[in-house]
Amino acid sequence: MSLNFKHMFILIIVFVILTGSTFLYANSQRERNTVVLTGLNLGEKIGREYPSLTEQDLSGLKSGIIHTQEGKTKYSQYLRFKAADFETGYFLHGEDNFGRVGDFLFWVEDEPMFEYEVQFHEGFESRVRDNELIDIEDENLRMLDAIFNVVRAEIDPDRKEVELIMVGGKKDQLLMREGETKVLTFGGRRTVISVLYISDGGREPRVILRVNGVDSKPLEQGDTASFPDGTFLGVAEVLPAEAGEEIRDMVVLSGGAGGSKIRLRDTDFTDNSFATGKVEVNGQNIEDGKVMILGQIYDNNQKFRISSIRYRLLAHAKGGGDVYVPPNHGLREYLFEPEGMLVDNFEIISGGIKGGGTGTRVPSNLIRLQPKGDDRYNLVFTNVRGQTYNIPFVTTENGFGYGYDKGTLHFQEGGGPPVYPIARNDFFVATNRNDISGFTNVLRYTGYNSASNTLSFEDLASGSYSTVIDPATGEGNVVIGGQTYSVYVDTANPDAPIAVDLTGDNGWGDEANVVVMGGGIIDLGPGAMRVTTLERMFDEPAGDEEISITIIDGGDYVNADVPDQADIDMLEASGDEEQGMSRYGVLVKVLERGGSDDPDEIQLFYPVSGRRAVGQAVGRVAVTLEREKLVAR
Repeated sequence: MSLNFKHMFILIIVFVILTGSTFLYANSQRERNTVVLTGLNLGEKIGREYPSLTEQDLSGLKSGIIHTQEGKTKYSQYLRFKAADFETGYFLHGEDNFGRVGDFLFWVEDEPMFEYEVQFHEGFESRVRDNELIDIEDENLRMLDAIFNVVRAEIDPDRKEVELIMVGGKKDQLLMREGETKVLTFGGRRTVISVLYISDGGREPRVILRVNGVDSKPLEQGDTASFPDGTFLGVAEVLPAEAGEEIRDMVVLSGGAGGSKIRLRDTDFTDNSFATGKVEVNGQNIEDGKVMILGQIYDNNQKFRISSIRYRLLAHAKGGGDVYVPPNHGLREYLFEPEGMLVDNFEIISGGIKGGGTGTRVPSNLIRLQPKGDDRYNLVFTNVRGQTYNIPFVTTENGFGYGYDKGTLHFQEGGGPPVYPIARNDFFVATNRNDISGFTNVLRYTGYNSASNTLSFEDLASGSYSTVIDPATGEGNVVIGGQTYSVYVDTANPDAPIAVDLTGDNGWGDEANVVVMGGGIIDLGPGAMRVTTLERMFDEPAGDEEISITIIDGGDYVNADVPDQADIDMLEASGDEEQGMSRYGVLVKVLERGGSDDPDEIQLFYPVSGRRAVGQAVGRVAVTLEREKLVAR
């Protein structure tokens, strides 16, 4: 880019690097350049719920257009937490590298913590002159809410290497003359900058600057200098005045808080591999940084096009090992190379996890024994497909039984035909396998139409089903959520009772359990109701976990209780509430309703994806490009 000014000047990019800050984060509301990622379950990767952020999430990721001598291109920015080869970061309850126990936002050492990409839709194009990308140099683009100027762009066509040096910040440009002094404020810090000298002789013009009393060395185009107070200077261009001009040489300063000098080098711009250790930020080599610059050289090696720039930062704690970030702290504080975040205002902050009875939890994680009067319970649960059921469970209305007075609940198959145990308006549990990934549905049998030879059913979560049976054998199949279950109807009986293979295994005598979201398995009875978490669900296997809920037949009333047992101890949380937490992190509540004959309500909060002993754990993460607004000084 040529600068059409009558008087020649120097273009300098100025940055202030903030250091030594402590984060206080408690605001759950999205701000202009901050987005809060909520609803993250214990052990659930950030990228699973939030694969990427765009300009719709953070204004600092807005797209733009760059014009060069070779044409224009639109560019877009993306901040990713998931790619084809990684999903990153999750909450856990455990012990960090210093022996502190608590809740942490966690990254495994050497895994990518994020990926940042700038994609050039039509291509960032330039002519090549002496291996320099002359049309890319001195162009500006927005990256992570900072305006970066490309001060140097070079390729080696034979070795297929490409290198970019960029300096950037957030302040508007400031015009100064040789010998002039300005007092500026960057990030709340007073900074005095003077232009001491601009040479007009020699092959390359040079400039000397003074920042808060400290002088720089002579700087040429593309040079940078750092100062003890944290100010960072990058020289984009030096243009001394022409001979005979009365006015002195001039300087243009730009940049400010959150600025950086970034050097990116890819050793093969033709492949899809990341180059490791080829990144510098503010003069420091980022060993944990990986970069991929995809480019194409064409027109007899006279032109070059950049398609995209991708950058990843690998996890490496300040003292080595995995990265643990406690609540209300930022990631940078715990990194071996915090400069690898590229710009000073980019931060990932742990908002902590919420557990216990006050935590916010999606309803699908709740298993509930809900009293209906004093002689009946309904069971509320959510299956692995996210379908929530509210079904009649136990009653003492006409003696103890499963279901209620208008329909029996069946979860045991019996011996099969010629015994048909399921009557019209009865309910039955269908589970294709009693395992953590089993599909459970609960249906009501609504009738048989002999004219059309069809059986009709109502799924209590999704609606009606029907199936055609063979009138000669009374046999058919009902397909529920993609799972097939054999069904037989007694066509000789005017009430048309049925038998159903409740486990879909073409056998009889089995019992169908209920499999809930998260992999918990409920044995409905007879006797106690048991919620089992299989051993393989634990990080450190110690046998299956079982929570037993006692069902009490009081004759004219029904009640339920959770006694102390091997995998859970119940403690009094208040006058009318008991709580306990299992090894796996299942939070159990017993809510007393009053008199001795009034049924208590039982609530179990089953982790969706937890692997550690914190129940009902939901975390939140703030991603910000305005770190200075969240800093406690």
